[in-house]
Amino acid sequence: MKKMVLAFIVGLAFFSSNLNAQSENNKYLKNTLDLIADKTLEAYNSQDYIGFFKYYTNSLSQLKTKKYFDNLFVSVYKNSFGDIVSKELVDGKSSFNSDYPRLVYKAKCAKHNNVLIQINFQEESGNYRINRITFDRKPQGENY
Repeated sequence: MKKMVLAFIVGLAFFSSNLNAQSENNKYLKNTLDLIADKTLEAYNSQDYIGFFKYYTNSLSQLKTKKYFDNLFVSVYKNSFGDIVSKELVDGKSSFNSDYPRLVYKAKCAKHNNVLIQINFQEESGNYRINRITFDRKPQGENY
């Protein structure tokens, strides 16, 4: 009986330390991706297409042009929503899956107060890079 209790305690301690390590990894990943998002969205606000695409995946290099930035992010998103005034990460909608993490923000923009910004990432050469950013109106009745 003592051996079973001891094995249970050791197993519980191992499980708990794995959860703590996973929690620390998620926290580090969240902070790193949030920093990348901040820099990218600051470049969006200032219409700096070079800064905006700095953290994009290299597999999308053909899209990292001023023309693409102007056609999508300025003509569509900036005209619809305006500059980002403030944003808040929605943990419950974000995903910190190490293969394809996603950050979801609720944002206030100059032209619309309820905007969802979703940023998808992928790992590339040992670093996380952006592979997609979307802006959308927050659906009515959604609480986050």
